[in-house]
Amino acid sequence: MAEAGYGICVTGATSLLGQEVLGALAKSPIALRVFHPVDALSVETTELSFRKKMLTVGLLNPEVLDEVDMVLVAAPVTDEEAAMLDGAAEAGCLVLDMVGYRKPGMGTPLIFGRSAGALEALRETGAGSCPGALALALVGIGAAVRPLGLAQIRGTAMMSASIAGEKGVRELSGQVAALFNSQTPPRAVFEHGLAFDLLPGWGKVQASGWMESELVAAAQASRVLGLPPGAIAVDQVLVPMFVGLGLSLQIYGQSLSVESVSQAVDEFPGLQLFRQLEPGLMPRGMAGSSELAVGRVRPDPAGQGIQLFVAGDPMRLPAANAVQALLGMIELDLV
Repeated sequence: MAEAGYGICVTGATSLLGQEVLGALAKSPIALRVFHPVDALSVETTELSFRKKMLTVGLLNPEVLDEVDMVLVAAPVTDEEAAMLDGAAEAGCLVLDMVGYRKPGMGTPLIFGRSAGALEALRETGAGSCPGALALALVGIGAAVRPLGLAQIRGTAMMSASIAGEKGVRELSGQVAALFNSQTPPRAVFEHGLAFDLLPGWGKVQASGWMESELVAAAQASRVLGLPPGAIAVDQVLVPMFVGLGLSLQIYGQSLSVESVSQAVDEFPGLQLFRQLEPGLMPRGMAGSSELAVGRVRPDPAGQGIQLFVAGDPMRLPAANAVQALLGMIELDLV
């Protein structure tokens, strides 16, 4: 580690994901020489607290990028900002994309924790992509049961309003209040409503009928787990929760049993096994945790695979993964 520490920039620092990144980074052992929280012109927050200091939220610009060694991209960026970030990566600054601004085909390694192989690829590319929350949850389960002969994962993901960031959380709150008071609810984010209802789909839909976010999550998880394309397929359903993530999954493989899967989950880092239905197995019970709760492990009635339920925090999972990736970069002397 450099004696004076490292320079880090977090874009989208005031977003829900950005705030979680700042929290995880503040608790990490990473020594900082300089730290730049940046965001868009439209944000109202001009200052934030980091490691007991008040810092001014600035704008992404070449001067900021020249001062830092690493950038965490925690909110969507404009084309101009993307060009700046790509230029910084080419100049030797390591860029971790957490929001998918770098598209498939750009040769970007997928970074899961301290995976040495993917991190080493950063020496050539300068930029890496971090899986999203859904992909990370699938990878967590898949990695635990992969030694048992995992072949496929199918299921339904219950996503909260936080999938749309702070504006989604605010709109759900506004919809709830409006409907209680017999008023017209706001529907700028969720045009068909979400309060007291379910949305069977949200976002870009491909010609196949699958949402782009569903396909991206499946592709990312399959890539990290080393499974063939099509081995993972999960529907995304938006539910009227402010935060949280719930997964109802069916996993398939030749050597899977309730006992073997339960033991694998119980022994795998980052997973908590619940043998009974408890509040901890609910998404709200995992708020603020970088671990996944796993329970309701049961056999499929037709004898084909195992069914289980997973709960987690969709903001804390990617934030923790990104900070672990930074630690891995430092260990490998990539910075």
